[in-house]
Amino acid sequence: MPSVVKPKWEGCIMAKFEMNRGIAGERMATLCRFSAGILQSDKAVPVILEFEQPPVAVFARQNPQADVAQYQAQLEAAHKEFVEKLTSLGMNVSVATSNVVVANDTGYAMATVLHDFQHVFNGIGVLMPGRIVTDVARIAGVRAVTLNHERVYLNLDRSVPFTDAPAVWERLDAAGVKLRGDGVKVAVIDTGVDWTHPGFGGFAKVPNEKVVYAVSFTGEHPLDNFGHGTHVAGIVAGDLDYKGTPRGDSQINGVAPKAQLLGYKVLTASGSGSATNIILAMEDAVKRGAHVMNLSLGDSIGDPASPESSAANNAMLAGVIMCIAAGNAGPERGSVGAPGAAHHVITTTWT
Repeated sequence: MPSVVKPKWEGCIMAKFEMNRGIAGERMATLCRFSAGILQSDKAVPVILEFEQPPVAVFARQNPQADVAQYQAQLEAAHKEFVEKLTSLGMNVSVATSNVVVANDTGYAMATVLHDFQHVFNGIGVLMPGRIVTDVARIAGVRAVTLNHERVYLNLDRSVPFTDAPAVWERLDAAGVKLRGDGVKVAVIDTGVDWTHPGFGGFAKVPNEKVVYAVSFTGEHPLDNFGHGTHVAGIVAGDLDYKGTPRGDSQINGVAPKAQLLGYKVLTASGSGSATNIILAMEDAVKRGAHVMNLSLGDSIGDPASPESSAANNAMLAGVIMCIAAGNAGPERGSVGAPGAAHHVITTTWT
């Protein structure tokens, strides 16, 4: 009777196939996420094959003096030879592809890429009849075979509950309306906001019902060309009902999904900017009736008396809730940046 060997992947959830399951002494790769029905089917299914040799990045780390380019070429050749071998054995196998769209200076470029991986994963994505999966798993050099069904989903619908925001959403304001940010204006002072993003309604221009104002103090277009401001704005007030996933209806929201946004571009496409631009934005946001300002930015010198810190203090004293990042240096004394070091603001840090 064959000995039992634990699957090499704890993430392989299935009726578990051990390395030597079946005929005594027979070697078999780990099978992951397959049902018995799929393994008996003639229908082509998407499969990821992982090979036993380490990928290029791991090989390079373990062998700093080796010829990495030569090793990668060997993996590429081995992948091609493997597919040719399966074809020669009469197995109907093809390497899967993805359509890629890349933005560039002239618009968009489209390309098709093979599911042929060498750098951080040594394997290929293929289409093959389910009934030959176990045969492929017996071929030397195959470490694991995984069903490549759609199983990666958006996760923002899980992070917001950690803030207890959904509990607040159930509370009612003076007019009997649930608290979801209605009527609140949040100024995101950052790299701008991409108002064309579906998380903000996918509008073609501003002002719109979600991003009610957008301005740049950098000389660049106010539309976010870096990504950081859009990321922050999504956490603050993203509002997207993502329907029809295999997992069901997943509501993807920020903390205050019905709040409106004022997008301020004070940082350029390189992610940097001046204190004066930040002050200009804070002044403008106060004038425009912002209830909250979010500044996920700062300098490396945490001077509570700096001009931007003073401006942040004064905005808070003017009645605007000032939420400012502590910075990325921490947690040593004096590592909080400015304007996060201002005395009256709410500063986010970690311990």
